Amino acid sequence: MSQKLLVILLLFILTLGVGYYFLREKFPEDTSLKTEKGIPLELTYPQPNTEVGCEFELSGKISNQWFFEGSFPVSIVVDGKTVLETQALTEEEWTKEGDISFYSKIKCDSGCVGSGNIVLKKDNPSDLPENDDSFSIPVTFSKTCAVITEDISVKVYFGNSKSDPSALNCEDTYSVTRSIPETLGVGRASLEQLFLGPIADEKTAGYFTSLPEGVSINSLKISEGVAYVDLNEKLNEVAGGSCLVSRVRSQIENTLKQFDTVKSVVISVNGSTEGVLQP
Repeated sequence: MSQKLLVILLLFILTLGVGYYFLREKFPEDTSLKTEKGIPLELTYPQPNTEVGCEFELSGKISNQWFFEGSFPVSIVVDGKTVLETQALTEEEWTKEGDISFYSKIKCDSGCVGSGNIVLKKDNPSDLPENDDSFSIPVTFSKTCAVITEDISVKVYFGNSKSDPSALNCEDTYSVTRSIPETLGVGRASLEQLFLGPIADEKTAGYFTSLPEGVSINSLKISEGVAYVDLNEKLNEVAGGSCLVSRVRSQIENTLKQFDTVKSVVISVNGSTEGVLQP
């Protein structure tokens, strides 16, 4: 290769390099975080692909359209399994336009092992797929998080044929105590225990449930003293008149009202309250 040709080649490479540099300065790469629907998201903590401890505060900013009643769902997924469900909250007025801050105090022990994802989900009370949105934060959990948690006691409420032999006190339900692993989602866990129905010893003691088999939770949210529980369509199979309906409502409400944060309960089926638990 001639010296003249070599000089031309070097000048050409230099020109490309300088041009690329100025293009990068003028049009920098978009490194901002965005949800699946392209909504900008600002994360304060944790950043993607970082290590987190067993307890930390998730925080950042996102569009107010992600909130309903001042919150949106957050879950932790490890190996395809949801090991924790909680909520992100805001201290700002959630109906104001624009981005608002959010936070969630996370405590995750058993289940939070190795690599996982913190999944933020837009609150979608309509349940319409086109209104869904999410953002996943890949993280690695500290090795100290894989510890055995203690059990806690919760109450679930049933009818009782010995306390009320004629079953005329329709709104009266009676508690039994269940032990469950310690969890932040204690309200949801208590309802899940309720929907399992009485165990053998409890049946012997006269406890029975008026809930149809197969009832399950779509979502549970507690806001300003009100528990909003959305159940699947199996709840609509309650049949037998106003007394039975009253007992079913009592079972659900009393199980949730055992917690100081719950003063009243709103029950819906697949997002709708219309006609739910009506005789």
